[in-house]
Amino acid sequence: MIDKSNKKTTVGILVDDIFSDFAKDIIHSAINAIPDNRDIRIVVFAGKYINENIPTAFDYPYKKMYNTIYKLAEICEIDGLIISLGSIDPHEENLFLKKYQTTFENIPKVIVAAEIDNFITVNYDNAMGIKEAMDCLINIHNVTNICMLGGRPDNGDAMKRKKIFKACLAEHNIPYSESQYIDTDMSINCFDEADELLERNPDCQAVFCVNDAVARGLYQAMEERGKVPGKDILVFGFDNTLMAGEMMPSLSSIGASKDILGQKALELILDLLDGKEVSSALLPTSLYGRESFGYEMYEYSTLEMSNIDSAFIYRMFDDCFYRYKNEKISKKEINLKRLFFEIASKMLVAMKRKYMSLDEFNELKLLIEIFFENGIMEYTDTTKLIKSIDRLQASMNVMVKSPSANVMNNRLFSYMKDLALRYVSTQLHKELTRSNKTRDYLVQFMISGVDFTGKEEDNIPRILRSFDKLGLKNAAFYMYENPVFLGGRIPKESDFPTSIDLRCSIKNGELYILPKERRTTPVEYMFLRDELSWDCNGYVIFPVFHGNYIYGSLVCEATTDIYDRGEFIAGQIGKTIFAALLQQTNNEQ
Repeated sequence: MIDKSNKKTTVGILVDDIFSDFAKDIIHSAINAIPDNRDIRIVVFAGKYINENIPTAFDYPYKKMYNTIYKLAEICEIDGLIISLGSIDPHEENLFLKKYQTTFENIPKVIVAAEIDNFITVNYDNAMGIKEAMDCLINIHNVTNICMLGGRPDNGDAMKRKKIFKACLAEHNIPYSESQYIDTDMSINCFDEADELLERNPDCQAVFCVNDAVARGLYQAMEERGKVPGKDILVFGFDNTLMAGEMMPSLSSIGASKDILGQKALELILDLLDGKEVSSALLPTSLYGRESFGYEMYEYSTLEMSNIDSAFIYRMFDDCFYRYKNEKISKKEINLKRLFFEIASKMLVAMKRKYMSLDEFNELKLLIEIFFENGIMEYTDTTKLIKSIDRLQASMNVMVKSPSANVMNNRLFSYMKDLALRYVSTQLHKELTRSNKTRDYLVQFMISGVDFTGKEEDNIPRILRSFDKLGLKNAAFYMYENPVFLGGRIPKESDFPTSIDLRCSIKNGELYILPKERRTTPVEYMFLRDELSWDCNGYVIFPVFHGNYIYGSLVCEATTDIYDRGEFIAGQIGKTIFAALLQQTNNEQ
């Protein structure tokens, strides 16, 4: 039911590719920035980027239908809106302004990763990080033959990064030629462009990728040519997404020095809702060095180590676990930064006095186990952590002249590296298990939901009773009384019914089928239903459709797992409903 007397704040996020690490970072950082003292629910409307100039593309009709999710955002009642659409064309700025200023006229809005006049925006300071990387390449690595895999000409950030790239070359009196640059669609599917760039520039020493996704295509092209990133050609990307740390070898990338886009966008939205005056934000950036391009942000000073300086220990933590600084820590969770301080300070004390007892060693080993067991590896990259541990260990051993005096510390460092490597193996196993579970869940759902041999007049209840077999922990399924037929045309608000039925919900894995008298809800109040667990700060909504028919919406708790498989699940539900209604129609005839 809807309790409007105790209405909580709903903030919408519009993104155009939920599969991308960039979009995932926007969503995660926004949800993570929700203050403990605020009742905020974030709802993600994730559509698809469509190149309107290629309407003949094989996936064009599918994306058109999928993007009806944006129309739902216009209908539903939301209090604030974060817009992160990488497809915004600067040449169509007036159209964009007209559409969103009119549609969401009285709703506070913040635009992410785009500069649009008359809007509050949040952007990275592209110049800071790019200049830092280029200076390092040229002044430290003596590299002069630098190329760039760029982005779409209609993407403002991509063009800005190209301009800064050229300016950095000019600043160092290095000539620029258009043969050093090539456009891409900014996705991982840019092997051909990367291969052409390498073909044009056989003596290329370094490549700047407009984002981390593009670097994937470059890695593939380099592998085909027998070249290794970081050895034969230095490579760096932009956005410092999770993908950067997971690539082999790990990718150096430019990212936020402090605040990140989604976090800052939500902070601005909340300030606007509170009636405060705000202005657009430009977030500083820095290069995060990894295997593809060696670069260290911090030096481990022996003086700071010997003084056991607390600021040094915390800086060391931020270097090793750079994602943790933007994480919201609940009172129930262990403060891993504080725990690291306890571990590091005790090890430094032992180094200084050149002795560690067996009891101290066992205590520290237990603390290290607790440190890793509480998910610290989620905030770093394994290769980066191991390299940082090696640097710290080497500095300690330089300070302690007698190796035997530091043997306990060295054993603890080795144990840390073992736990980090064990994490990689565990994650691979978890990913395989999760993939198998997803497949098994869908098989069970299809078997149960597509059994139309019973005597029920309506096949839909049978499908609803199978929703708990989808493996969703917190979700809800809304369904229109009659399917909405669009026939490939652009939807209007009048195409959609003013009400929708909440047919079932899942709370903590438990399925609840709603009786007829409790189903119907005005579409605008979809996210005010109590059946959606308020324990979840964020939800993602997926359109459920098949062909030209829209059946409803699947609303799922916002998790990394659901970003990857939610569209697939919604698609299977759509196919199942289509088959059920078709069978029902045939029976009636």
